[in-house]
Amino acid sequence: MQTIKRCKWISNVVDVQYLKYHDTEWGQPMHDDVKLFESICLEGQSCGLSWLTILKKREDYRKAFHNFDPEKISKMTEKDIDILMKHPALIKNRPKLNSVVDNSKVFQKMKESNESFSKYLWSFVNHKTIHNNDSNRITTSPQSDAMAASLKKKGFKFIGTTTCYAFMQHAGMCNDHCSDCHYNPLKSSSTTSNVTTTKSLDISITNVEVKMIDEAQENLENDIDEDVSSSPTIVVKKAPKIKKTKDTPVPKKPVNRKKKATVSKKAK
Repeated sequence: MQTIKRCKWISNVVDVQYLKYHDTEWGQPMHDDVKLFESICLEGQSCGLSWLTILKKREDYRKAFHNFDPEKISKMTEKDIDILMKHPALIKNRPKLNSVVDNSKVFQKMKESNESFSKYLWSFVNHKTIHNNDSNRITTSPQSDAMAASLKKKGFKFIGTTTCYAFMQHAGMCNDHCSDCHYNPLKSSSTTSNVTTTKSLDISITNVEVKMIDEAQENLENDIDEDVSSSPTIVVKKAPKIKKTKDTPVPKKPVNRKKKATVSKKAK
């Protein structure tokens, strides 16, 4: 049986859900306002964690946040967040949970001003997918820098340039599939008129490093993302003093082994 060729970063992954995400979602152009809103909020939740951690909790987040309906989320209160903080499946980080509500309010303001969320986001790539013609795992770009700065100005939270780039990859604004990946959108496209090609960037990490990073992040899970205020206090104990007894040996001073310089007598 012929093996399906996938991107190098996913080639050693055995998790079925992660593979399905790569095959059917990652890098596929997305234009629905609500889907884009969900994606950008979930990317914010994954800050400090591996994406797989959030992907496995995605359905729980959808139930908790009204299927990411911005209008319904914008009406959520602090009491609602208190309840979500006790949710066993969600990341227990209040600022992150609050950010979804804050972001929904910004979304609603844009909607009331007849501003399309999709057109606004796609404008940062000139409404065309950027095809990075290499297999490097880059994490930021000039476009993600500009998007992050603009979203922050509008009031979005947990939205740095790295988060924006990961979002752009998911939403198909950047196609970072390897050129020989079976699921590269270019392989099934008969035209490249809607694709912008960029030169290779020198920022890269190996597949082994990616796997090590993901494993380390998955092991951290919720612990890495708890509020600093909830971190346990570390108490440093002083070493106990040793009581001297008659039998306690007294350390000797080091002997100076250097010989004194010999002064030679002058010849008479």
